[in-house]
Order: sequence, then C-alpha cells, then structure tokens
Amino acid sequence: MTDLVFPDGVGTDLITIFERKQGCAKCILVTGAAPELDPARIPVLAAYFEKPLDADAFIAAVTRALA
Repeated sequence: MTDLVFPDGVGTDLITIFERKQGCAKCILVTGAAPELDPARIPVLAAYFEKPLDADAFIAAVTRALA
C-alpha cells in the first residue's frame, strides 16, 4: 500500500520498483492528490482509492490482496 505523493517522489515510482523486484506484488494506491490519474495504466494495482476512502472497501481490498 502506498500513497501517491511523497515529499521526495511519487508512489507510482515505488510501485514500479515493487513490480521489478517482485513481479507478483499486489499494490494498493491511496491518493487525495490526483483524481486525473488513470489506475488502469498501473497493471499491478490491486486497488485504487481516493481520500477520503471508504474503510470497509479498503479493508476488503487489503483482504483480497493478501489472499
């Protein structure tokens, strides 16, 4: 799970690193900063949430990603 915006980078870069190191990694991206982001362009994305997020949907996505 990662946020999209960090003081020194972006979460999509982190997802790319995850994908290179662990091809089967499932990533959950949470953001309050980029509603224009197209989550379909990130193939390893298990879920995408905009803040404020729905807690039940988030917990369900984490459960699916860990299954």
